[in-house]
Amino acid sequence: MTKVYHTSMDRTIEVGRIIDSIIGDPDGPTVIFIGGIHGNESSGVFALFDVFKQLREKPIPFGGNIYGIAGNLPALEAGKRYFTEDLNRLWTSEYMNVLDERTFPKTHIEKREQVYIFRTLQEIMKSHQGPFYFMDMHSTSSESIPFLVVNDSLLNRKFTEQFPLPMILGIEEYLEGPILSYINELGYVSF
Repeated sequence: MTKVYHTSMDRTIEVGRIIDSIIGDPDGPTVIFIGGIHGNESSGVFALFDVFKQLREKPIPFGGNIYGIAGNLPALEAGKRYFTEDLNRLWTSEYMNVLDERTFPKTHIEKREQVYIFRTLQEIMKSHQGPFYFMDMHSTSSESIPFLVVNDSLLNRKFTEQFPLPMILGIEEYLEGPILSYINELGYVSF
C-alpha cells in the first residue's frame, strides 16, 4: 500500500495498484480509470477512491465492470511528477516491444511502474470480454473547468462526444508516448 497525500485537501489515503473495482457482469463492458500517472497529480486517485466508496455505500447494479488504477505509486507517495522519466511518455512502440522489468535498472522507477501497470491492465483484460474503455485522469496546475483530451480517432470521437465537456483533439500529434495513445493504437476507446 502507498500513502498518497493531497495538499489542498490536507488528506492522506492508502492505495494499492488497484484502488478498487466493482464487478457487475464479467462479460459486460469494462471501464478502466487511471489516476496519478504523474505523482504530483493525486486528485484523480482521490476522486476514484471517493467514488468507489460512494458506489459501495449505495449499491447500484452494474451491467459491466469498473476499475480504478493508481499510476506511479512511488511518485504519488513522494508528491513528485516523476523520479527518472515521465511515466506518461514511455508508452511508445520502442519501449513496449522490450517491456520487461529485468532489462531496466532497478533505479529506473518509472519503467518498473510501467511494467506493473501494463501487467495489471493485461490481467483485467484477460478477466473480461469487453468492450473496454479507458480514462486517464489528470489535473492542471491552475484552475480550469473539466475537459477531455482525446486522440483524434473516429472511435474516440464517437464515444467522447456523448460528454457535455470541451474537447481537445489531436494530442497524439504533440506528445510522444502517453498511455492513452498506446491504448488507442490497440483499438480501444481512450481519453
